[in-house]
Amino acid sequence: MNYHPLKNDLYPLLKLAIPLALTGIVGASTGFFQTMFLAKLGSEILAAGALVGWLYATFAVIVFGTLGSINILVSHKHGANDQIGISLIARDGLLLSLLMSIPAFFLFWNMSPIFLIFGQSPSVVFLSESYLHALAWGILPNFISISIFEFIIGLGHTRIIVYFTVFGVSLIIFFSYALIFGAFGFPALGIAGAGWGMTISYWIIAIVISVFVLTYKDYKQYFLFIFNKNKPSYLWELLKVGFPIGAMYCFEVGFFFALTLVMGLLGNQLLAANQIVMQYLCILMSIIFSIAQAITVRMGHLLGAKEVNLAKRTGYTGTIISAIFMGIIAIVFWV
Repeated sequence: MNYHPLKNDLYPLLKLAIPLALTGIVGASTGFFQTMFLAKLGSEILAAGALVGWLYATFAVIVFGTLGSINILVSHKHGANDQIGISLIARDGLLLSLLMSIPAFFLFWNMSPIFLIFGQSPSVVFLSESYLHALAWGILPNFISISIFEFIIGLGHTRIIVYFTVFGVSLIIFFSYALIFGAFGFPALGIAGAGWGMTISYWIIAIVISVFVLTYKDYKQYFLFIFNKNKPSYLWELLKVGFPIGAMYCFEVGFFFALTLVMGLLGNQLLAANQIVMQYLCILMSIIFSIAQAITVRMGHLLGAKEVNLAKRTGYTGTIISAIFMGIIAIVFWV
């Protein structure tokens, strides 16, 4: 068999990475638009939005990392053509998302006093509380959607994720704008509208994606064991694989949350300015996360199929692509 680097390494990886990168860009635009909306209400409200936004981003990457174990295990089982294993991982992935949503809800509901401990302005914390409480009700559907997305990504069907992400972000932008400013007959809720806009959108997305995978012929077969407790559990394996990844992401993105807290100590205007700048970085970071996700899926398929050498080359190819991309972005930022 003739080996062609472009055909065997680069093309299959880009086929996965490009849709995921588009998904990352579209998904990250949510924070960009919400920052733009909140900026129109004043620097103090934008500062409060920055506190909540980076708290949510830090927690989100922990969840993405932990639930990312779903696509790792699914991709490996898919490469090995183990459909029952995929079904059980999908079942336990949904269970894990449910379990993780419980402490997350209580953290967001009670985060305001913690902000005060870190020396944030009481007026900004007061504004952030309504945003946090509204957003807390959207945690469960968001986690469920993430687990289903990771399942689909593990199968290598990345284009479908793009469609649902565009749909979801469109909902978030619409409801956030409507509820922040009171447009289209909705009540004007100010900063709380940003949280309720996301929560309403998360519930709609979760319902739509759940109906889709339970009815679409390519996916419904994998949810036959969703209520079967007697089959082997992958919950511990999901945690064992996913938690270290989530912890690593937490340290990386947690730095920006810590930076946000420091900026809050220096004043509301600096905190608001920092939030504006960081939105551009978030979009670019999402692309790298997406490339990493594509590498993981591709390697999982190959390792499941016992193609170890191809899996290694995929890792090298993905690393080179990421380095070239970030080198270009660094030059753009510099000039």
